[in-house]
Amino acid sequence: MANQLEPPYGGGNHYRNAFVDKQDSTTSSGTKEEKTFKNMMCTVFENTTAHGIPNILRSETTIGKIIWSLLFSVAVGFLIYQTKELVEKFLTYPVDVQLDIEYNSELEFPAVTICNINPIRVSKLGDVDDPELQESNKKKESDQCDGLPPEEQNGPNDVGPEEEDEEVEYQGWDYFISQPDPYGTETVAREEMETLATLLSGQNLTERKKLGHQIKDLLVSCSWAGLACSHENFTFEYFNSFHGNCYTFNRKKDNKSDFTTKRTKSSGPSSGLRLVLFIEQDEYLYDVSSSAGVRVVVHDQNRMPFPEDEGYYVPPGYHTSIALRKVKIDRISRSLRPCTSLEDTEDYVDHYSMYGVGYSQQTCTKTCYQQKLIETCKCYDVYYPYNETHLSIEEKTIRACDLSNDTDDECVEDFAKNFTYLSDGCPCEQPCRTISYNSDISMSYWPSQNYKENLKESLFNFSKPLRRVLEDDCKDSESIRQNLLALDIYYQDLNFEIIQQSYTYTSIDLVGAVGGLVGLWLGLSILTVFEAVELCLNLSRFFFYKTLLKSKSNLAVRPTRKVDGNVFTMH
Repeated sequence: MANQLEPPYGGGNHYRNAFVDKQDSTTSSGTKEEKTFKNMMCTVFENTTAHGIPNILRSETTIGKIIWSLLFSVAVGFLIYQTKELVEKFLTYPVDVQLDIEYNSELEFPAVTICNINPIRVSKLGDVDDPELQESNKKKESDQCDGLPPEEQNGPNDVGPEEEDEEVEYQGWDYFISQPDPYGTETVAREEMETLATLLSGQNLTERKKLGHQIKDLLVSCSWAGLACSHENFTFEYFNSFHGNCYTFNRKKDNKSDFTTKRTKSSGPSSGLRLVLFIEQDEYLYDVSSSAGVRVVVHDQNRMPFPEDEGYYVPPGYHTSIALRKVKIDRISRSLRPCTSLEDTEDYVDHYSMYGVGYSQQTCTKTCYQQKLIETCKCYDVYYPYNETHLSIEEKTIRACDLSNDTDDECVEDFAKNFTYLSDGCPCEQPCRTISYNSDISMSYWPSQNYKENLKESLFNFSKPLRRVLEDDCKDSESIRQNLLALDIYYQDLNFEIIQQSYTYTSIDLVGAVGGLVGLWLGLSILTVFEAVELCLNLSRFFFYKTLLKSKSNLAVRPTRKVDGNVFTMH
């Protein structure tokens, strides 16, 4: 046929190499086509660089072929198993933690939040409409320091130890265990705290702020890097149900464009924050405030402090030094342990619009808990964040949960017992970048005996309550130590720690490990892959040209049909 399609390689009927058997010159016979394909595959497998398969074909006995087939199958099985293990390990995204220490000639000073341990002043209880609470916080006169009452003051030989034990009912652990449901009984302090918090929540923020300790009374002396500062350098953070008014130094509030955070260029107390605080211990509640001092939280500028959960207690009568070291943590977001970047915070509650702070895991969890509690109990928990200044009209109508009310108390208790953050729609992940501060704390007796007189002279006309304390110190030498404290907060040095996560097992490591397993069990290499590519190309060309040749043969036989006894050829 003049226009017959010729195969590649300058062919004519020379359809050779990988396509036909060298002894055959045609592909018109189906049997010879099958034999050609078989011979082509055998040639490839006999000459492949992969181990196992050539030995199966070269074996002259059936037993040899079976043995090599079993060995090859076992090798493939181990390869699949170990590859699966490597892929599973890769999908866990394991990480290494790298610790580095860098030096910076200038560091941003952290925000410092200070709260008096006492939530409200006892002199302001008259503004709270609760006679029972007022009665419980009246000054109590104890006669324990005066010994036994006069009618019981007998001589040491009048009553023996056994008779004395019979007259006094001691309330130790045996007495505690004998009570009905001893471990389910709330302490007096907890009951007072719940009552106090419920009462405070019924008042607006302005009224609550007036009840707590004021920054003008709390702050007696202030200096930053050797320069004087005042109460105007502190911002009112919020009213905390546990510690009352909390004030923050070096905190940007309400997007003030003219505010510049403090930065320090040297370490040591002389380059940090130095405070003298007056805690007004005679204003402490009797059944709530069991300890005296202030609560101090050192935190990042953009983070909301939680003094009830974090920070340090600083007692009166001591000079406390808090030496800081900055720590920056960078996390990698992984499928099993994701973290939240600044770009992802839009999926969460807008904490800045609510509280003036950025995202943190603790703020997210507490805010989400509060929102879910409101949905369930139709009231909010006074122990969790609830900024009423940023609420809608509908949200402002929500009342505080009255823990003295059985319905509210049971609802809050059941909700807290059954609530879980993940299952209840609070996926609060760790932030991908966190700034924290490690600290070393040291204390010394303060003020010294010789310095006390100078302190009295400098503070005598500061305020009327403080003057009363200074006058009382003339009678009681411990009055100043019971009400005043000194506090230094500074950088220990300008080195800061950087903790970074990096992937332990990358995709390149996975490819290398799988390649090693393939070479170990099957003897394959990257060149063997190109052999497979060449085989695929040859097979594609083989079937492609076979299809074309059959199509050409069908076109050469033209069909005819018979019409009215005449035969017509269809062109």
